[in-house]
Amino acid sequence: MNNSVEDEVIFNMPLHTAYERLCVQAFPSLDSDVKVSDFRHLVSAESLSDDGYYAFLVECGVQAKLILGYENDASSVRQVFLERDEFQRVVREAIKKFCGQRFDGGTGLGG
Repeated sequence: MNNSVEDEVIFNMPLHTAYERLCVQAFPSLDSDVKVSDFRHLVSAESLSDDGYYAFLVECGVQAKLILGYENDASSVRQVFLERDEFQRVVREAIKKFCGQRFDGGTGLGG
């Protein structure tokens, strides 16, 4: 994730409103005038998205939050507060560990 996910407006929206806005940006309806989907905040793994689970990352100042939900089910929407860049650090560390295992026979000891 090299692009900014800063968005003060969405960050400060009520949870369900923010989730709805993020879903509309990422998955606009076919009858909308939107020509390109905006996946900037979408951080769901493809397998989760395929099953209808969506996770979005939004940052504002030194804070960040993951907004998670299942399709259009408002009762499923939750949020997790993080420090800014915390999500990216965890993902980078996981990738680093995964890549290390790929090249060391799975021992985790590195090359």
